[in-house]
Amino acid sequence: MESTSAGPTQGLIKHCLQFYSTGDRAARNGIPANEKQVTEITDFIKQGLLVFANTNKLPLRSNKLSNLAHDEFDPNNADDIVALIFEVFVEQNQNSRILHDRNALMGEIGHRAKMYLFGSSGEITNNRADGIHEKTYGEAKKRYEETLEKFHRRPF
Repeated sequence: MESTSAGPTQGLIKHCLQFYSTGDRAARNGIPANEKQVTEITDFIKQGLLVFANTNKLPLRSNKLSNLAHDEFDPNNADDIVALIFEVFVEQNQNSRILHDRNALMGEIGHRAKMYLFGSSGEITNNRADGIHEKTYGEAKKRYEETLEKFHRRPF
């Protein structure tokens, strides 16, 4: 994974590194808890998110990270969204090899970005109205986790 000029901000990296460093997340996800690794993952998530946003002409901003510790959240701020996707991904990930496989990771991040932006039907439709719009971090994270769960429970 390579970093780009539109990569993660220092606030985002610091937040994600602190989150990733707690508990057994590093062991379960198969990469060490260091700034270089977290920067690469957050950059990968941000680039995947921005591809979907640009393709669908969605007005995402790339501002500094909101104060998530105080439950602030901007549903159109790319850094806030990346932090949310990062946290939920590293909490739920049960495949310690996925972060070493660029294609698998690209697919997983693409899926998770679609679920955030377009809701549980995000793999089928691109209706932003069905995506996450909550105004606090706690509410947004809960709704995002429910959206992912709803998608994975869906009978095919």
